[in-house]
Amino acid sequence: MIKTKYLSWLRTGVKSAHENCLVAVMQGFSRSEVVRVTKMDVNNIAMVWAPNCLRGLSNDPKVIFENTRREMGFVRTLILNLNTNEAVDLI
Repeated sequence: MIKTKYLSWLRTGVKSAHENCLVAVMQGFSRSEVVRVTKMDVNNIAMVWAPNCLRGLSNDPKVIFENTRREMGFVRTLILNLNTNEAVDLI
């Protein structure tokens, strides 16, 4: 299991406007008309943003490396599935 000090709203069930806005921005970048121009699909966006959004508590490079793929998958799932309708109004 990945232990993280960020995105604590997942444990509490409370979503902050900041986290919703961040995912809404990533969702905007993953739209097909943007991907055609930037060549950054949802997988690439998750690869770039995951280390910045999720920071494990370990300083061990082996643990960090092992968690990277899970973190990318988690961010990819957020981009594809999180309902950010309220956040879109704030952007």
